[in-house]
Amino acid sequence: MLSGKRILFISIWSWEGAGEEAILMELLAGANEIVWVSPFGSLRGNLLPDFKPVRAGLTVYRPGVNFLPLPTLQRFNEWRRLTQVLMYLLEKDFKPDLVWLGDPMAGRFAEHFRRKGAPALYYGPPDGMKVPREEEEALTAAVDLLIFSTEKQYRRFAGSGRAVLVEAADIPSAGAEVTGAENPTDASAEANKQLEEIFMADLRERLEKISSLIEDNLTGK
Repeated sequence: MLSGKRILFISIWSWEGAGEEAILMELLAGANEIVWVSPFGSLRGNLLPDFKPVRAGLTVYRPGVNFLPLPTLQRFNEWRRLTQVLMYLLEKDFKPDLVWLGDPMAGRFAEHFRRKGAPALYYGPPDGMKVPREEEEALTAAVDLLIFSTEKQYRRFAGSGRAVLVEAADIPSAGAEVTGAENPTDASAEANKQLEEIFMADLRERLEKISSLIEDNLTGK
């Protein structure tokens, strides 16, 4: 497992709405120092940029409201988010050893920090955002390593020479039969517990593989 790293994680999800990626970062926190960067929020959220520690070694940075949420301004807004994050990192004296993209449209972050000597990777979880076809080349050029957890995602980038498949397990459905339960309520609770255990075991196994890929391919870059 990775340890002793300063990781800048760029997400397509707010911390409150994140799923697998939040669990991955929580598993890495403690042994590493992580800054999670959320996307711009809506008018119902925080108007101005702020940050909050969510546990030891893990801080969430929220860039505030996007007052210009037009598709034609996507690249400009990404530059705005990068500029805000750079100011925050400078204030906190946080110099990332690794830039981890969960947002396939955040290549500008990878480009900036690779010029500063920090390697960058993109990880596509099973529930992640599909990479728009017109952005595929830009994403491939922006990062050192692309890691995907489904074969469908991986095949799109297999010819890049930078893509690796770390496949997620086929988790049973929530309605799978559970033995040993005396009533439907107990069966449902036991099924959910078993599914959670299977999911967490698979996630830890994938994180071990991802950590090895980072150490083998990105350490020293």
